Amino acid sequence: MNDNKINFRVHRTVAGTIFEVLTALLLIAMWVLTVYTMTKLPGNGYDVLGTAVLITIASVMMLVLAYHPRTFNVPGSAKPMHYIITVHLLRVLAVEIALMGIANVCQFHLLIGHGWTSLIATVAIILTACYYMVRLYSVK
Repeated sequence: MNDNKINFRVHRTVAGTIFEVLTALLLIAMWVLTVYTMTKLPGNGYDVLGTAVLITIASVMMLVLAYHPRTFNVPGSAKPMHYIITVHLLRVLAVEIALMGIANVCQFHLLIGHGWTSLIATVAIILTACYYMVRLYSVK
């Protein structure tokens, strides 16, 4: 828990709503593709189902955490801007994780190797985290 005494509340904004709706639409598309893929895959298809469940949990958790930024540590002596940047990071990560889920389900559907989409998604998430960490540490 963060020891900082700043009373910071996250309110619903247009940008936050757009991120939430976009994440929801991506997750719905992923689940439609997951169900379709499970019917077409040779074998039981539980791998694609497990991936979809984990991606859904991770995306939803990012959106929930965005409304409770005091539940995790913000580096240094936190200022309100630190929380604003962190909330935005979590919302962007929710969208990226949902996109990663669609890419992984597409891999299963097309029966191609499981390396390139995971690598691209991982690099995108790392670059996003680095970008926001630089922004966090540059707050004066």
